[in-house]
Amino acid sequence: TMSAEGLVRSEPGRPSEFVPLARWMREAACFNMLTAIPFFRDYLRAKCFGAWRANVRLRRFRRTRRGLGDRLFLGAATFCAPLLELRRHLRALGVTRLLEPGGRTFEPRAFAER
Repeated sequence: TMSAEGLVRSEPGRPSEFVPLARWMREAACFNMLTAIPFFRDYLRAKCFGAWRANVRLRRFRRTRRGLGDRLFLGAATFCAPLLELRRHLRALGVTRLLEPGGRTFEPRAFAER
């Protein structure tokens, strides 16, 4: 409710709130100045557009990923298990030490005799 003294805000179940008219006018002027700045004026539109764009990009990514998984050699279910097993064997082979570092060194002739 507005009067010559100020504004009274009342909501059911809550205490009433009184705002002097001078304070309300100042806050209204500040609000109008802020909403004239392009960042604040366009904030909701930009936020909605950003969410829409992110959703479209995610949908395109998922569609591309699904298409690649269907067409690629490595994505085929027939090859997955054998390729994973091959990778496990190659990993085990890669960590196998063939020579002990710091061991004895041999001349070629002594090595051939061993």
